[in-house]
Amino acid sequence: MAGNAKFDLGDGYEASFVLPDIGTSYMADYMYADRMAKNELLKNTAYGFTISSDGKDLASVRMYVFSDQQFQYIPPAGTEASSTPDEIGPRIITHKTISGSPGYVGYDLQVGATGMDTTNPMGGFFKYFPGAFMEANDLKGLIEVYGESSGLSSSAQSLQVFNSLVDSIKITGPGI
Repeated sequence: MAGNAKFDLGDGYEASFVLPDIGTSYMADYMYADRMAKNELLKNTAYGFTISSDGKDLASVRMYVFSDQQFQYIPPAGTEASSTPDEIGPRIITHKTISGSPGYVGYDLQVGATGMDTTNPMGGFFKYFPGAFMEANDLKGLIEVYGESSGLSSSAQSLQVFNSLVDSIKITGPGI
């Protein structure tokens, strides 16, 4: 259903967000079989969910919780040339505060696109760092949240859901 939504990520973490009215109902499901995935090598636990409608994936969100403080990277804002210009246009990166935390939003534009117009991208992604702090000139934190529209050449519905997630997502839980 369109409107306010909540998703229990596990271990006391919850995602809340707004889903736009796209004319069909939504399904949110866990990304990992056991609700979460532990990675001993990277010393993190991954949580995540996908949002779909009528059997089509629309967007996904992943959250990584690290056992030790990590340096968090926010790429420079601006336009990046495509490494595969026959398949994907340039990439636009914009710094954005998401849910009160430092982060960024990116859009991969259509082949042949120029400028900074993100109204008709092939897809989008965002990353933000709840609970992060500056130490000297470095951003550090325990938590990283990443979301993206589904697939290359995302549908208009997928981009609507993605943009709504960027504007409304809030994750609560330990350390946030």
